[in-house]
Amino acid sequence: MEQDTQWLIDTLYQIIKGNITHRDYKRVTELKRKYTSLITGEDMDYLMRRFDLHESEDAFDQRKRITNHITSSVSNNLMKPLYKVPRSNSAKRFIGYEEDNDNKKKKELESKLGLFWEKTSLDNWFSNKWIDINGTDPNAWCVFEWKDYDNTKEKATPYPFLASSDEVMYFNKDNAGELQFLVVKTSETDQFGLNPRDVYTIYGQNETVVFKQVLNSEIDNATRNRIQVSTIKQGEIIEISINSIPTMGIVNGSNLFTVSTYEHNLNAVPAFCVGFKRDKYTDGRTFVSVIDDAVPILMKMVKANSEMDLTSALHVFPQKVQYANRCTAEGCNMGHLPDGSACNSCGGTGYQTSKTAQDVIILPMPRDKEEFLNLDNMVKYISPSVELVAWQDRYIDALTVRCKEAMYNTELFSKKEVAETATGKNIDLQNVYDSLYDMAMSFSIKWKFSVTMIAKIIDQLEGLTCYYVFSKDFKLKSLTDLYNDLTIVGNSNADNFIKEAIYDDIAGIFYGEDPVAMNRYKTQKAFYPFSGMSEKEIIIALNSPEVTEYAKTLYLNSGWIYDELYMESLKKPKSISFYELPREEQKKLIEQKVNQIIANKPKEVDINELA
Repeated sequence: MEQDTQWLIDTLYQIIKGNITHRDYKRVTELKRKYTSLITGEDMDYLMRRFDLHESEDAFDQRKRITNHITSSVSNNLMKPLYKVPRSNSAKRFIGYEEDNDNKKKKELESKLGLFWEKTSLDNWFSNKWIDINGTDPNAWCVFEWKDYDNTKEKATPYPFLASSDEVMYFNKDNAGELQFLVVKTSETDQFGLNPRDVYTIYGQNETVVFKQVLNSEIDNATRNRIQVSTIKQGEIIEISINSIPTMGIVNGSNLFTVSTYEHNLNAVPAFCVGFKRDKYTDGRTFVSVIDDAVPILMKMVKANSEMDLTSALHVFPQKVQYANRCTAEGCNMGHLPDGSACNSCGGTGYQTSKTAQDVIILPMPRDKEEFLNLDNMVKYISPSVELVAWQDRYIDALTVRCKEAMYNTELFSKKEVAETATGKNIDLQNVYDSLYDMAMSFSIKWKFSVTMIAKIIDQLEGLTCYYVFSKDFKLKSLTDLYNDLTIVGNSNADNFIKEAIYDDIAGIFYGEDPVAMNRYKTQKAFYPFSGMSEKEIIIALNSPEVTEYAKTLYLNSGWIYDELYMESLKKPKSISFYELPREEQKKLIEQKVNQIIANKPKEVDINELA
């Protein structure tokens, strides 16, 4: 599709003029409202339904006031396992450049990625915000924007603009699924939150065009007169003056818009849709929430929980029945005073009753024992049956379990007692992994698109290789699980390379928040001379003449060697850590240190020669 400035302006004008939206606009905005309500617990009243045959409007309003919704607690619990995916031990992240020996380009790109979202990284945005939005608004679009900058001194710093599904008016893709353009409608106000105006933006493959509504107070008389006398054609670009500043404008009906254009020359629209789970209702054109499989059950929960709250409020409390004396307050006649007002003492009941725990009902002392009353018969508390409420509570618990089973095809996250066999637990984990794999695949694709797009924006795309991949086994295991695996592997006399794989998983947990330490671990492991050997085998190797002096020296002096190389690297002018150097250069430096130790090693003296 050929795009130029005029084509983008004409397209945006026609969309605004006809108030055109994409074919699934109503569907995606309705889903957004439903998902947001279920996950946040806000705006829930519209999800409740009145039982027309037996519930009046007043009774329905009362039920809405009484209900405390719990879908937000259940929904957030359903989403918790999703946040584990980016922290999986199986995740492998890589960014690098060909022929970038000093990692200069990589560092520059990583610095921009690190400032992507609220001064945190692109990885953090995907690990948190991307997952959040896939719950509440999967049809939102992430658009890459950047502020003005001096390209002679600096590079752009891209950041995400999240256009919600109700802000995205229109988008178009070609037959290959490549985005051709995206139209977004937003609004802005002044610094005091007043004077709102509409802003329409069309993001093209090489250019962005913005129409910003002009307020009446900003239009000068000359421009107003030109519009009023209809000397300007609708949709025609004209020169206007806004607050005495010359600019370009366009008229649409009675509205005037300023027109701004921005070239980016990326050969791609800098945006992607957040969702990954295809909506079968729209034949896969749009997306549904990650909790969509559980939504029908959550809707049942809205009704069941509302009815239980109503039952608890109106029926599940003890009823008090007691004998009471007539009110003895002066002027009180069955609760009313001579002027017709209610008696303050008895509250208009005409009887003396206990109103607080400090009140006491006093009876006159009888003259003989036959006149004594059985005080147990004075007051009686009638406790209602709670079987219905207990059933409602069990029903809601059952719905909660079914929600988890619907999303993950397993009871793993709902069992209160873990007493299953290892085989059964493994099967449950595999079901969970299957449920998470589609999200992980989308994470990989959209992360790579984002890194590539940011590299394009800062002109660092050439020679870039990047990926963030996951294995089908996510290894969502704790340290305790991994240590248990080590014990099982050790007892079974399994090969050492299996143990090393578990050690790697343990290191992934220990150093997951410390990339420097993780890099150090990987480097030292790469040059470990006795890889795959047990402790007994290493002792034998150290005493074997068949093992090289180099291997023995590196093993026995590795701590000192790595510390020396690291400290020396920091003293160099470029100050590049030894652990960030390419493997070949690391290897050369290690060999130099080992050979230096061997050369300075005291020679063994033959006792016979001394004699």
